[in-house]
Amino acid sequence: MLQVDVIHRCWMARICALKIDDKEYKTPAILVPDDIYEHIGHDGADEVFIPYSNINIHEGLMIKIPLSVEDLVIADHGIGENKDVFIVQRTYPEVLHEIGGIKGESPKVYVLMHALELINHPRRLVNTLTALRDNIPYQSLIYAPCTGIPGIITLLAYFGVDLYGIIPTIFDDRLTEYPYFINSFEQALSLLQQEVRTVRNAIEKGMLREIVEMRAPMHRSTIAALRIADREMYQTIEKYCSMEGRVFANTGESLNRPDIVRYRERVKNRYNGPRIARILLLLPCSAKKPYSASLTHKKIISVLQGTGIRAIVHEVIITSPLGVVPREVEIYYPAAHYDTPVTGVWDKNEVDIVADMIESVLEGMKYDYVFIHLPQSHGFIADMVDGIWTCKIDGEWRNPASKEALENLGSEIKRIVEEYDVDSNLCQKRLEEDMLIRAKFQFGSDCGDVLMQSALVHGKYPDLKIVCERGKIGKLSQKHGGIILDYEGARRVSRTKKYCVIVGDFTLRGDIFAPGVLWADDDIRRGDEVVVLRTNIKDGAKDKDMEGDMGDEPIAVGRALMFGEEMIKSSRGMAVKVRKRFHGVF
Repeated sequence: MLQVDVIHRCWMARICALKIDDKEYKTPAILVPDDIYEHIGHDGADEVFIPYSNINIHEGLMIKIPLSVEDLVIADHGIGENKDVFIVQRTYPEVLHEIGGIKGESPKVYVLMHALELINHPRRLVNTLTALRDNIPYQSLIYAPCTGIPGIITLLAYFGVDLYGIIPTIFDDRLTEYPYFINSFEQALSLLQQEVRTVRNAIEKGMLREIVEMRAPMHRSTIAALRIADREMYQTIEKYCSMEGRVFANTGESLNRPDIVRYRERVKNRYNGPRIARILLLLPCSAKKPYSASLTHKKIISVLQGTGIRAIVHEVIITSPLGVVPREVEIYYPAAHYDTPVTGVWDKNEVDIVADMIESVLEGMKYDYVFIHLPQSHGFIADMVDGIWTCKIDGEWRNPASKEALENLGSEIKRIVEEYDVDSNLCQKRLEEDMLIRAKFQFGSDCGDVLMQSALVHGKYPDLKIVCERGKIGKLSQKHGGIILDYEGARRVSRTKKYCVIVGDFTLRGDIFAPGVLWADDDIRRGDEVVVLRTNIKDGAKDKDMEGDMGDEPIAVGRALMFGEEMIKSSRGMAVKVRKRFHGVF
């Protein structure tokens, strides 16, 4: 009996609790012959090696490296009757037809026989692994024989591989290009053990992408695979990206991380600047996030408040790798969760991204004045926006946080104060428009409009509450990185069918587990705020097309622990961490 429970997720990688009869293991792990396993010994909960016999796969299959499909004769390995194991003999696109032809219960382990050969063919590797991971059950494992190579394991884990096999000889001529000097089999096993533990630790901390970016450049095939995945497989990989965690954008590859690209796409598609704004102010980023909590931005905000017209100022932060961050969405992932080395030098790719994002954010906006409160290193902005540079005084550049630059910013804005009549009503209107901007950014344009219809906003940023005549809609939460919903907000969101999860007709007493999910919105990502509704039909079954069968009243709100499609397809695991249940449901 083989049972798989996913306990940690990071990109397409997982840490799984693997139960085989009365034995328990964790993945990612290395499969080894039984005699080697006995020689290695057992080191308890942190075990990284699993003997072949426990997976019920013949040892001969595990150590053979087939050069072609013709070299693999499955019958010779005596596993034809093992329904838990499926031998994947094809690569993309034929692999889709191959796994689509499986009849009956889904296998627990998919063995990718050409894994080692695929490493030297980056595009085929990426296409095959992403297609396999995305089209087999989430409780099934992917095993890549003969790929137990330091540096390779990290990349394969990123694409969803769970199990790796040791290489039959450390002197295989196909491995000579990999920069590892291995003098003995014991040393090879030790390196593999360290690598698997590094991967597990990175998955637990949500930092696998950072490790991949560090390791991938060590070989041309692995860095090519990462770049191909970023540029060509965004639609597949993006849904596995969380909406929470930390981002350490330390390499050039970070510019194309799917979660970073998703942010930029969301700004382009969901963000509309405040129509009240008459003045554009471009600002530098800060090490502390959100920016408004940093000393530099506190000083800038103080200057703006001193002018009395901050309500009509559109504050936009220039940064890499995000491009731009409008003040209204600074607490959202990854704007409030990234760190990047600052050198004062911007390369062409970074400049191009900033130019593209500025064009998108400023589209349709009409400003009377533009102020650029940026240091000399941001001089390239002059090619994108015409404005008054407030950090350049009498021909000399000053630090944006310096007293001179701040005084100059204040005096420049005060020169035009008399042109505008900014009263308390306008300030309140800007407060509510900013919240509408956030609602659209988080839930989409249509849903945001419904959520904020006739809504009032109270409080002082970032502690803002949203209410209406019927009751509480929700509040802005810096901790959760966005709007969290109360009953009236959940009811409004449910009318749009966005970010909703339908569960079966049962009494809700705790969190939501995948077997109870009948339908979930495709836009849901891990970390998103979601609304839980009960189905209208009795004995409902899981169905991607049953959104019309959701109930009228929300029964709970919470945080998604799986993306929408995964909730529907998974047979085990927690899907939604419930934050609040509503009256009359228990």
